[in-house]
Amino acid sequence: MPVPRLLRSDQTGSLTRVIQLNGGTPSNRLLHFELSQARDTVAAQLSIPVGTDVILVRRLWRVDETPICIETSYIPAEYVPGLEAEDLTAGQSLYSVLKERYGIDAASSTRTISVHTPTSFEEQALNLPPHLSTLLIRLVVEDAGGRPIEYMQSVNHPIHVNFRTASPVKH
Repeated sequence: MPVPRLLRSDQTGSLTRVIQLNGGTPSNRLLHFELSQARDTVAAQLSIPVGTDVILVRRLWRVDETPICIETSYIPAEYVPGLEAEDLTAGQSLYSVLKERYGIDAASSTRTISVHTPTSFEEQALNLPPHLSTLLIRLVVEDAGGRPIEYMQSVNHPIHVNFRTASPVKH
């Protein structure tokens, strides 16, 4: 069986859609869900005061049962009243829940990609060989009005995930 490869680009939308466009079967497992307070980095990325309540959602994503990434999302709690872990335990798309239940539509995002040294938990969850670095995406998602609605950190398996960006050439 060939090694699953996922091509992530800045043009393709939700991870569920990206996996499907690559011909794979997406699945995710909720690893952690909690109400917490935004610390410095999260607060700055979401343009909210430090200490503001945020919902933290951590999920392990798979393509055809192969673990490919761990995504940790932070969403201001005031945007998603009543959101609970049960709303995401059956593999639902977070963006679908945001749109259908709260009328929040993800319109644009800004991403930063860097090399990341995985924690022992990340190594185990992603089935990484020892001492292998991962690719880390930091993503700020905004609605149509430019309001940050999610700050996400995605630890990506370096063998199973590739990235592509495109931009016009300026002369």
